[in-house]
Amino acid sequence: MKKTAAIKALTDIPVLKAEINRLTHKIASAYDRADGGVCRYGVICARGGKPSDPVSDAAVEIAELKRRRAATLRTLARRYQVLDNIPDSLIRDAVIRHYLKNETWAEIAAENGLSGGALSLRVRRYLAGQENAVTESGVSETDSDPQASMNTYL
Repeated sequence: MKKTAAIKALTDIPVLKAEINRLTHKIASAYDRADGGVCRYGVICARGGKPSDPVSDAAVEIAELKRRRAATLRTLARRYQVLDNIPDSLIRDAVIRHYLKNETWAEIAAENGLSGGALSLRVRRYLAGQENAVTESGVSETDSDPQASMNTYL
């Protein structure tokens, strides 16, 4: 079955969260280097192998990493808006549990008196119907506050 844009947006959430974590660690590492922490082979060098000012080099790296992390956070917030836009609580709960918590359709459906196949079909039909509202970034163009959406699920 072809992945819809909405499903892709939802399955990207764990990947985006991991990327934010990785960038946060890289920022912390760059701060350590700027403060005189250990760098490669004990020598802090700029590109080209010439010794450089570790604080200046780290500041440039930190600025770029923070820019990338902010962009990733904005993308993640837009992905969470996809969840906020699901009006049916059963479908929203099923989507969160299946795509974010890796529960099976059968596990989720059993609690709601449905079969796994029926719940999966219901969710797929809903998401397929939302394709016109979901842009490539994974959010309806009419939504306005991605940060509020993200805070709901963090």
